[in-house]
Amino acid sequence: FVTLALDDVSWDIEVNITPTPLWRYQEKGRGFLSPTALHEGPGASPLLVATFDSRELFCIAPDGQALWNYIAESPINAAAVTGNILGDAKREIVTAAPGRQTVFALDSNGALLWRVRLLGDPRSKHEIQETGKPMDTIENPGWRWNQPVTADLTGDSMDEIVYADNLGCV
Repeated sequence: FVTLALDDVSWDIEVNITPTPLWRYQEKGRGFLSPTALHEGPGASPLLVATFDSRELFCIAPDGQALWNYIAESPINAAAVTGNILGDAKREIVTAAPGRQTVFALDSNGALLWRVRLLGDPRSKHEIQETGKPMDTIENPGWRWNQPVTADLTGDSMDEIVYADNLGCV
């Protein structure tokens, strides 16, 4: 119910809202991760969607049509984020392939800008402890299922990329 009021008179109005799908996108993946809007200015935004345990990142137009897809070297397993990492006032796409300890950036058309492999061991804390090596001798362990974040940390109008592992290393 919504209550409308004017001076000392009010009306209770029942509002029934039934969601209506605008479109449906079907892919052969095992399930999609949370979509991310690729804000490119005013108006409708394309969506970035990765499939669970897949190497593919899809860009879907506001009308539900596939625009492009990017195939990473190993499963992405995290939602993509966007940010102005080049300082050109455009949104770039940042995501990770945790199994390869790789963070990569794409332009808004899905072209690879760069890819970097982070140091460390991609195994879990439990797997590493089984080796008998001290945890502090292994950089960036447990590098799985995490999503990068973009933010302007330095105040220079360019977003930096922050990534954390599941053992507390940022």
